[in-house]
Amino acid sequence: MGILAYGFGIELLGTHWRLAIIAGSMAMFIMPVVANLHNSYTDLEEDARNLPGRISLVYAVGVKNLKRMVRYGLALVVILCASIGWLAFILAVVGVLLLLSYSAPPLRLKARPFSGLLIFSLVIAYPFLIAVTAGETWAKWNSPLEEHRWIWLAYLVLLFMAKGCVKNVPDYEGDMIASIRNSATRFGSIQKASMFAVCATWICYSLFPFVVFLTQAPANLYLAIPWVLVAMLHVARLLRSDSPAYLNSVLKWDMAVSVVFLAHLVVLVDLSTSGWTLALCCIFIIIFADAIGADSRANNHLPQQADETPIDDTRLGRHCNES
Repeated sequence: MGILAYGFGIELLGTHWRLAIIAGSMAMFIMPVVANLHNSYTDLEEDARNLPGRISLVYAVGVKNLKRMVRYGLALVVILCASIGWLAFILAVVGVLLLLSYSAPPLRLKARPFSGLLIFSLVIAYPFLIAVTAGETWAKWNSPLEEHRWIWLAYLVLLFMAKGCVKNVPDYEGDMIASIRNSATRFGSIQKASMFAVCATWICYSLFPFVVFLTQAPANLYLAIPWVLVAMLHVARLLRSDSPAYLNSVLKWDMAVSVVFLAHLVVLVDLSTSGWTLALCCIFIIIFADAIGADSRANNHLPQQADETPIDDTRLGRHCNES
């Protein structure tokens, strides 16, 4: 989704896809991958209950190896962004610091309701911000940030803060046990957390046509409204059950719908060959990932009953200390 948000920013401003811009798109692919690797060994306590399959992967790869991958990955992201320009370089450095603060102490921003959602939203807001400031090369220091860029940035932040509310619902029980206070656990029950996530999502998607109108964006973007309706109807499925397996399935397809929605924005904003190429490549990635079963939230990785998933507290403690 980061690549699509980045591509939307590039297409919205009509920026030429020069080599540095293409390098930036690779950075936008690598950054969330690195973020997931980082979270995998900083979220051991709650994942041991929510996603035991992910814990097994951490054990298999090793915390030290994961840390090494994170360091190299973040360094590569900064280098690739530096090829775009000075502002993209600064934004990349700040983004790296925020990424490291999301799930790791001393800040561990994910354990706070508002800051956790805000940092999570940057998974697409940050790539968009880098894209719309890509005109600020190392040789050019003063290009104005137009108002419509800020409106779209604010909208993407709100939309993915709502998406963060949805993401937190399946992890309610494990986060509650781990004493993580986020957008879900601040409510007294998983049903109330689901209702809040659905309402937040409906409000944000409902704002989409108004954002298109306010920014005087290409009228083609109104053609994405059917996917807005699909997304709103789909997220309402959160209210049907509180089963972890069911809620993770809703989350999985909610993210897939989000990818298709963002892909529509990339294509419709300019109807360019580059937009079509980028959108189709990203959709292929999620189809391929699903086909090979690369999903640690899949049902076969989730506990069916409490007594079926014993937690090795000794091993967990050792890995927590290492991380």
